[in-house]
Amino acid sequence: MSTTPDPRPDQTSAPTPDRAQPAVGSRDWLRLMALCTRAATRLLFEETNTCVATTAIGVRVLEHYGITARPTSVWVSAINGKGFRLREQGVHPSQWPDDAWSIGVRPGMRATDVSLDARTGGWDGHLVLILRRPGGGRTLIDLTADQFDRPQRDLHVHGPVFMDIPRESAWTPRDPMSAITHRGASPEQSGSASANPTIVEYWPTPPADPETRRWRTSPAWTSVMESDDPEVRDVVTGIVADIDTSVRAASRDASREASAR
Repeated sequence: MSTTPDPRPDQTSAPTPDRAQPAVGSRDWLRLMALCTRAATRLLFEETNTCVATTAIGVRVLEHYGITARPTSVWVSAINGKGFRLREQGVHPSQWPDDAWSIGVRPGMRATDVSLDARTGGWDGHLVLILRRPGGGRTLIDLTADQFDRPQRDLHVHGPVFMDIPRESAWTPRDPMSAITHRGASPEQSGSASANPTIVEYWPTPPADPETRRWRTSPAWTSVMESDDPEVRDVVTGIVADIDTSVRAASRDASREASAR
C-alpha cells in the first residue's frame, strides 16, 4: 500500500530554475532541460500524450551534453486529494463521489480520460527518464506529466515532474513512489481543515508485462532514435540552443546581483 507522500521540495513539478548559472547535469540544469524540451515538443506534436516521442527527444538532448538517461516504462496515477484520502481509508473507487478523481495508466484504474498515444500504435503505458545520481540513488523525470493536468477534476500537473528515488529504495511494482505536484488551497482559502494536493504516483512495470518494452519498436521511438529526420534534428538543436541561452541569461543575472551587493 502506498503511504502519504513526503512533501520534499525535490518531489514536485519542475519549478523555475535558480537564477545562478546551473552546471550541466545539476538538478537546476535538468529542470531547465526538461522545461525547454517539453515546451518544444508540445509545439512540435500539438498534443500532450506523446510520452514516447518526447522521452526519445529528451534522450537525444541529454546525449548532446554527454549525459546518459535510461527510458523506463512505468504505471502512473494522478489523484486529487479527496481521492487519495478515500483510498487511504480503504474506500473502493467505485464508491467515490464525483469530486474524488484519479487518471493514468495502471491496472485497475477507476477511470481515465487520457487517450492512448497514437504515435505508439495505442501503447497502453507511460515512459519516463531515469538518471543515476553521483553517490547513488536515481532521479525520475517525467517530461510529459502535464498530460494528466485536469483542473476541472482538481488535478493540477503543470509541467515535468521530478522525483528522487533513494539508493535504499527497492521501487517495485508493489511499492510506488509519489510526487506532490500541487499543494492545493490553504485552509483559509478553501474553508477546509486541510489542503487538497495533487499526487502523482509511479510504479515500474513488471519485466514480465508484455507492454513493458513494446515502446521500443513504436514509430514514436524509432522515428527519433533510429533515423535522421531533419525535423527532429532541428528540434533537438533548437532545444539545446534554448538551454544554452537560458544558462547564459542566468549567469548574467547572477553577475548583476553580485555586483549590486
